[in-house]
Amino acid sequence: LLGSRAYSRELREANANVTVMIQADMLAYREPGEPPQLGLPDVIGSPIVTQLVANVSAIYSPELHVGFTPACCSDHQSFHEQGFPATQVFERAGPIADPMYHNSDDLSERIGYDLAQLKSIAKVQFATLLHTAGYKLASAD
Repeated sequence: LLGSRAYSRELREANANVTVMIQADMLAYREPGEPPQLGLPDVIGSPIVTQLVANVSAIYSPELHVGFTPACCSDHQSFHEQGFPATQVFERAGPIADPMYHNSDDLSERIGYDLAQLKSIAKVQFATLLHTAGYKLASAD
């Protein structure tokens, strides 16, 4: 977290307008037999941003089982500590299950790596950022 701590501190000192920060890391592993999931932080982060992500998920990726994860200590924490609205999206609602979590065998060509789950979570993150930025869809008229 050294880089994100330095960067978020620099942004705070510059009075930067950071509307929202959504950390995305470890998104594609799914235990065989489990449904596609979206894990949101149970402790570290801004509850209002976390709830927004959950709400957007229900609209754009309803196939995801949304819940909380105790997985912690990612870059969103640094932004949250500096007072910026921040949350994370994670691959699992519940504890970390990936046996290759943060090691050199964490590759996409393996059992449990689910590109469909990755795409679903990416849609949620992107839609949340567009919503926060005030993006409006053009009407059908």
